[in-house]
Amino acid sequence: MTTSRPSDEPIHERFPLLWADDVTPDDVRADLRLTDLELGTRYRRGKQTRLDRYQQMEDALALQAARNYQATTEPILEVLQELLGGASSLLDATVPSNTNQLTDPASTTHHSLALHYPRHEPPTSSEPLSDLSKLRYLLSTVELGAEVAVGDHRLDAVLSVIDEVGLDPTGVDLFREVVTCLESPASLASLSERHGTSRQAMSVRRQRLARRLTRTREEFAVAALVRVVRERLERVDGRPVDDPFQSIALSPPHGEFPGAVDAVRLGLWLASPEGHGEAPVGYLLDETGTLTPR
Repeated sequence: MTTSRPSDEPIHERFPLLWADDVTPDDVRADLRLTDLELGTRYRRGKQTRLDRYQQMEDALALQAARNYQATTEPILEVLQELLGGASSLLDATVPSNTNQLTDPASTTHHSLALHYPRHEPPTSSEPLSDLSKLRYLLSTVELGAEVAVGDHRLDAVLSVIDEVGLDPTGVDLFREVVTCLESPASLASLSERHGTSRQAMSVRRQRLARRLTRTREEFAVAALVRVVRERLERVDGRPVDDPFQSIALSPPHGEFPGAVDAVRLGLWLASPEGHGEAPVGYLLDETGTLTPR
Protein backbone atom coordinates (compact mmCIF):
# COMPACT_ATOMS: atom_id res chain seq x y z
CA MET A 1 0.00 0.00 0.00
CA THR A 2 1.41 3.39 -0.96
CA THR A 3 2.29 5.82 1.84
CA SER A 4 2.33 8.91 -0.37
CA ARG A 5 -1.38 9.70 0.06
CA PRO A 6 -2.44 12.51 2.43
CA SER A 7 -2.85 11.34 6.00
CA ASP A 8 -6.16 13.20 6.32
CA GLU A 9 -7.68 11.54 3.24
CA PRO A 10 -10.57 9.14 3.99
CA ILE A 11 -9.58 5.53 3.48
CA HIS A 12 -12.53 4.97 1.13
CA GLU A 13 -10.80 7.16 -1.49
CA ARG A 14 -8.39 4.27 -2.00
CA PHE A 15 -11.13 1.66 -2.32
CA PRO A 16 -13.97 3.18 -4.38
CA LEU A 17 -15.49 -0.15 -5.41
CA LEU A 18 -15.50 -1.47 -1.86
CA TRP A 19 -17.02 1.78 -0.60
CA ALA A 20 -19.76 1.72 -3.25
CA ASP A 21 -20.62 -1.96 -2.82
CA ASP A 22 -23.92 -2.49 -1.03
CA VAL A 23 -22.74 -5.70 0.64
CA THR A 24 -19.59 -4.25 2.23
CA PRO A 25 -19.73 -5.23 5.95
CA ASP A 26 -20.56 -2.44 8.39
CA ASP A 27 -17.29 -2.83 10.30
CA VAL A 28 -15.31 -2.47 7.09
CA ARG A 29 -17.37 0.56 6.06
CA ALA A 30 -16.67 2.12 9.46
CA ASP A 31 -12.93 1.74 8.86
CA LEU A 32 -13.26 3.21 5.37
CA ARG A 33 -14.73 6.38 6.85
CA LEU A 34 -11.53 6.95 8.83
CA THR A 35 -8.46 8.80 7.66
CA ASP A 36 -5.10 7.06 7.42
CA LEU A 37 -4.05 8.74 10.65
CA GLU A 38 -7.24 7.70 12.45
CA LEU A 39 -6.91 4.13 11.21
CA GLY A 40 -3.38 3.98 12.54
CA THR A 41 -4.53 5.28 15.92
CA ARG A 42 -7.31 2.70 16.14
CA TYR A 43 -5.20 -0.27 14.99
CA ARG A 44 -1.64 0.46 16.03
CA ARG A 45 -0.32 -2.97 15.06
CA GLY A 46 -2.99 -4.24 12.69
CA LYS A 47 -3.36 -1.24 10.38
CA GLN A 48 -1.39 -2.61 7.41
CA THR A 49 -3.03 -6.02 7.72
CA ARG A 50 -6.43 -4.39 7.42
CA LEU A 51 -5.34 -2.25 4.49
CA ASP A 52 -4.01 -5.35 2.72
CA ARG A 53 -7.31 -7.11 3.35
CA TYR A 54 -9.29 -4.17 1.96
CA GLN A 55 -7.05 -4.10 -1.10
CA GLN A 56 -7.76 -7.78 -1.72
CA MET A 57 -11.49 -7.10 -1.44
CA GLU A 58 -11.17 -4.14 -3.84
CA ASP A 59 -9.22 -6.26 -6.33
CA ALA A 60 -11.85 -8.98 -6.17
CA LEU A 61 -14.59 -6.46 -6.92
CA ALA A 62 -12.56 -5.06 -9.82
CA LEU A 63 -12.05 -8.54 -11.23
CA GLN A 64 -15.75 -9.30 -10.98
CA ALA A 65 -16.61 -6.00 -12.69
CA ALA A 66 -14.23 -6.88 -15.52
CA ARG A 67 -15.81 -10.31 -15.90
CA ASN A 68 -19.29 -8.80 -15.95
CA TYR A 69 -18.22 -6.29 -18.60
CA GLN A 70 -16.63 -9.01 -20.71
CA ALA A 71 -19.71 -11.20 -20.44
CA THR A 72 -21.88 -8.28 -21.57
CA THR A 73 -19.71 -7.06 -24.44
CA GLU A 74 -18.37 -10.31 -25.89
CA PRO A 75 -21.68 -11.29 -27.58
CA ILE A 76 -21.94 -7.80 -29.06
CA LEU A 77 -18.39 -7.92 -30.38
CA GLU A 78 -18.96 -11.37 -31.87
CA VAL A 79 -22.01 -10.12 -33.74
CA LEU A 80 -20.10 -7.04 -34.93
CA GLN A 81 -17.27 -9.19 -36.23
CA GLU A 82 -19.69 -11.46 -38.05
CA LEU A 83 -21.69 -8.62 -39.58
CA LEU A 84 -18.84 -6.29 -40.44
CA GLY A 85 -16.33 -8.81 -41.73
CA GLY A 86 -12.80 -7.70 -42.53
CA ALA A 87 -13.33 -3.93 -42.42
CA SER A 88 -10.55 -2.06 -40.66
CA SER A 89 -12.85 0.38 -38.89
CA LEU A 90 -16.53 0.75 -38.11
CA LEU A 91 -16.72 3.59 -40.64
CA ASP A 92 -15.45 1.36 -43.47
CA ALA A 93 -17.93 -1.32 -42.46
CA THR A 94 -20.89 1.03 -42.76
CA VAL A 95 -20.30 1.97 -46.40
CA PRO A 96 -20.80 -0.34 -49.40
CA SER A 97 -17.76 -1.69 -51.20
CA ASN A 98 -19.03 -0.16 -54.44
CA THR A 99 -18.12 3.50 -53.96
CA ASN A 100 -20.28 4.51 -56.95
CA GLN A 101 -23.25 4.04 -54.67
CA LEU A 102 -21.82 6.73 -52.45
CA THR A 103 -21.82 9.43 -55.09
CA ASP A 104 -24.94 8.45 -57.03
CA PRO A 105 -27.79 10.79 -56.00
CA ALA A 106 -30.31 8.17 -57.14
CA SER A 107 -28.92 5.51 -54.83
CA THR A 108 -31.44 4.30 -52.27
CA THR A 109 -29.09 2.32 -50.06
CA HIS A 110 -29.30 3.25 -46.40
CA HIS A 111 -25.50 3.64 -46.38
CA SER A 112 -25.49 6.53 -48.83
CA LEU A 113 -28.36 8.23 -47.06
CA ALA A 114 -26.81 7.90 -43.63
CA LEU A 115 -23.13 8.50 -44.15
CA HIS A 116 -22.46 10.24 -47.42
CA TYR A 117 -23.74 12.93 -49.70
CA PRO A 118 -22.97 13.79 -53.33
CA ARG A 119 -19.94 15.99 -53.51
CA HIS A 120 -21.70 18.72 -55.50
CA GLU A 121 -24.96 18.54 -53.55
CA PRO A 122 -24.02 18.98 -49.87
CA PRO A 123 -26.68 19.62 -47.26
CA THR A 124 -27.71 23.28 -47.14
CA SER A 125 -27.32 23.59 -43.37
CA SER A 126 -23.79 23.61 -41.99
CA GLU A 127 -24.93 22.28 -38.60
CA PRO A 128 -26.15 18.84 -39.84
CA LEU A 129 -23.06 18.70 -42.05
CA SER A 130 -20.82 19.32 -39.05
CA ASP A 131 -22.62 16.62 -37.07
CA LEU A 132 -22.24 14.20 -39.99
CA SER A 133 -18.52 14.88 -40.25
CA LYS A 134 -18.10 14.29 -36.53
CA LEU A 135 -20.07 11.02 -36.78
CA ARG A 136 -17.88 9.80 -39.64
CA TYR A 137 -14.73 10.66 -37.71
CA LEU A 138 -15.92 8.90 -34.55
CA LEU A 139 -16.84 5.78 -36.53
CA SER A 140 -13.36 5.78 -38.06
CA THR A 141 -11.77 5.49 -34.62
CA VAL A 142 -13.54 2.19 -33.80
CA GLU A 143 -11.00 -0.29 -35.15
CA LEU A 144 -12.20 -3.79 -35.98
CA GLY A 145 -9.64 -6.53 -35.54
CA ALA A 146 -9.17 -9.50 -33.25
CA GLU A 147 -10.42 -7.06 -30.64
CA VAL A 148 -12.49 -3.92 -31.03
CA ALA A 149 -10.53 -0.88 -29.91
CA VAL A 150 -10.49 2.89 -30.22
CA GLY A 151 -7.73 4.15 -32.49
CA ASP A 152 -5.01 6.52 -31.37
CA HIS A 153 -6.37 9.26 -33.64
CA ARG A 154 -9.28 9.87 -31.26
CA LEU A 155 -11.15 13.01 -32.19
CA ASP A 156 -11.11 14.55 -28.73
CA ALA A 157 -7.34 14.09 -28.49
CA VAL A 158 -6.69 15.66 -31.90
CA LEU A 159 -9.02 18.58 -31.19
CA SER A 160 -7.26 19.12 -27.86
CA VAL A 161 -3.94 19.51 -29.68
CA ILE A 162 -5.47 22.01 -32.11
CA ASP A 163 -7.03 23.89 -29.19
CA GLU A 164 -3.63 24.21 -27.57
CA VAL A 165 -2.33 26.09 -30.60
CA GLY A 166 -4.52 28.90 -29.28
CA LEU A 167 -5.90 30.52 -32.43
CA ASP A 168 -7.79 33.81 -32.40
CA PRO A 169 -10.37 34.60 -35.12
CA THR A 170 -7.61 35.71 -37.49
CA GLY A 171 -5.70 32.50 -36.86
CA VAL A 172 -8.81 30.42 -37.46
CA ASP A 173 -9.37 32.10 -40.82
CA LEU A 174 -5.72 31.49 -41.76
CA PHE A 175 -6.04 27.86 -40.69
CA ARG A 176 -9.23 27.23 -42.64
CA GLU A 177 -8.88 29.49 -45.68
CA VAL A 178 -5.13 29.49 -46.34
CA VAL A 179 -3.16 26.70 -44.66
CA THR A 180 -5.37 23.60 -44.67
CA CYS A 181 -7.97 24.47 -47.31
CA LEU A 182 -8.49 22.15 -50.28
CA GLU A 183 -9.38 24.92 -52.72
CA SER A 184 -7.30 27.87 -53.86
CA PRO A 185 -6.21 29.68 -50.69
CA ALA A 186 -7.80 33.00 -49.83
CA SER A 187 -5.62 35.97 -50.67
CA LEU A 188 -3.68 37.44 -47.77
CA ALA A 189 -4.77 40.87 -48.97
CA SER A 190 -8.46 40.01 -48.49
CA LEU A 191 -7.78 38.52 -45.06
CA SER A 192 -5.73 41.53 -43.98
CA GLU A 193 -8.55 43.84 -45.07
CA ARG A 194 -11.09 41.70 -43.20
CA HIS A 195 -9.10 41.78 -39.97
CA GLY A 196 -7.75 45.31 -40.24
CA THR A 197 -4.06 44.58 -40.60
CA SER A 198 -1.38 44.78 -43.28
CA ARG A 199 -0.70 42.10 -45.85
CA GLN A 200 2.87 41.82 -44.57
CA ALA A 201 1.65 41.21 -41.02
CA MET A 202 -0.77 38.56 -42.33
CA SER A 203 2.04 36.88 -44.25
CA VAL A 204 4.16 36.71 -41.09
CA ARG A 205 1.24 35.23 -39.16
CA ARG A 206 0.69 32.60 -41.84
CA GLN A 207 4.34 31.53 -41.68
CA ARG A 208 4.28 31.35 -37.90
CA LEU A 209 1.05 29.36 -37.93
CA ALA A 210 2.47 26.90 -40.46
CA ARG A 211 5.47 26.29 -38.22
CA ARG A 212 3.30 25.81 -35.13
CA LEU A 213 1.00 23.40 -36.93
CA THR A 214 3.97 21.47 -38.32
CA ARG A 215 5.15 20.88 -34.75
CA THR A 216 1.82 19.23 -33.85
CA ARG A 217 3.11 16.14 -35.70
CA GLU A 218 5.08 15.45 -32.54
CA GLU A 219 1.85 14.91 -30.60
CA PHE A 220 0.79 11.27 -30.28
CA ALA A 221 -2.81 11.66 -31.49
CA VAL A 222 -1.87 13.87 -34.44
CA ALA A 223 0.94 11.53 -35.48
CA ALA A 224 -1.61 8.68 -35.45
CA LEU A 225 -4.00 10.78 -37.54
CA VAL A 226 -1.31 11.45 -40.13
CA ARG A 227 -0.61 7.71 -40.39
CA VAL A 228 -4.31 7.03 -40.99
CA VAL A 229 -4.48 9.73 -43.64
CA ARG A 230 -1.40 8.45 -45.47
CA GLU A 231 -2.68 4.89 -45.46
CA ARG A 232 -5.99 6.02 -46.94
CA LEU A 233 -4.32 8.26 -49.51
CA GLU A 234 -2.46 5.21 -50.78
CA ARG A 235 -5.60 3.08 -50.68
CA VAL A 236 -7.77 5.39 -52.79
CA ASP A 237 -5.05 7.00 -54.90
CA GLY A 238 -5.59 10.44 -53.42
CA ARG A 239 -9.33 10.63 -54.12
CA PRO A 240 -11.12 11.69 -50.90
CA VAL A 241 -14.52 11.33 -52.52
CA ASP A 242 -13.82 7.59 -52.77
CA ASP A 243 -12.89 7.25 -49.11
CA PRO A 244 -15.43 7.61 -46.29
CA PHE A 245 -12.85 9.07 -43.89
CA GLN A 246 -11.24 11.56 -46.23
CA SER A 247 -14.67 12.65 -47.46
CA ILE A 248 -14.96 14.49 -44.16
CA ALA A 249 -12.46 16.97 -45.55
CA LEU A 250 -14.82 17.82 -48.43
CA SER A 251 -17.29 19.40 -46.03
CA PRO A 252 -16.98 23.15 -45.48
CA PRO A 253 -15.34 23.75 -42.08
CA HIS A 254 -18.07 26.02 -40.74
CA GLY A 255 -19.20 26.19 -37.15
CA GLU A 256 -17.30 25.93 -33.91
CA PHE A 257 -13.53 25.68 -34.19
CA PRO A 258 -11.98 23.18 -34.14
CA GLY A 259 -14.20 20.44 -35.52
CA ALA A 260 -13.88 17.10 -37.27
CA VAL A 261 -13.38 18.77 -40.66
CA ASP A 262 -10.54 20.87 -39.23
CA ALA A 263 -8.93 17.73 -37.77
CA VAL A 264 -8.99 15.79 -41.05
CA ARG A 265 -7.82 18.78 -43.06
CA LEU A 266 -4.92 19.23 -40.65
CA GLY A 267 -4.08 15.54 -41.11
CA LEU A 268 -4.15 15.93 -44.90
CA TRP A 269 -2.00 19.04 -44.71
CA LEU A 270 0.57 17.35 -42.47
CA ALA A 271 0.58 14.25 -44.71
CA SER A 272 1.35 16.31 -47.82
CA PRO A 273 4.91 16.71 -49.16
CA GLU A 274 7.13 19.27 -47.49
CA GLY A 275 8.10 22.46 -49.21
CA HIS A 276 10.68 25.07 -48.31
CA GLY A 277 11.23 25.46 -44.59
CA GLU A 278 10.05 21.89 -43.88
CA ALA A 279 6.39 22.99 -43.73
CA PRO A 280 3.92 20.83 -45.68
CA VAL A 281 2.66 22.32 -48.93
CA GLY A 282 -0.91 21.06 -48.56
CA TYR A 283 -3.28 19.65 -51.17
CA LEU A 284 -5.70 21.10 -53.71
CA LEU A 285 -8.74 19.23 -54.94
CA ASP A 286 -8.74 19.23 -58.74
CA GLU A 287 -11.70 18.80 -61.09
CA THR A 288 -11.35 15.01 -61.11
CA GLY A 289 -11.71 14.84 -57.32
CA THR A 290 -8.02 14.04 -56.84
CA LEU A 291 -5.82 15.66 -54.23
CA THR A 292 -2.69 17.14 -55.79
CA PRO A 293 0.14 18.89 -53.90
CA ARG A 294 0.04 22.66 -54.19
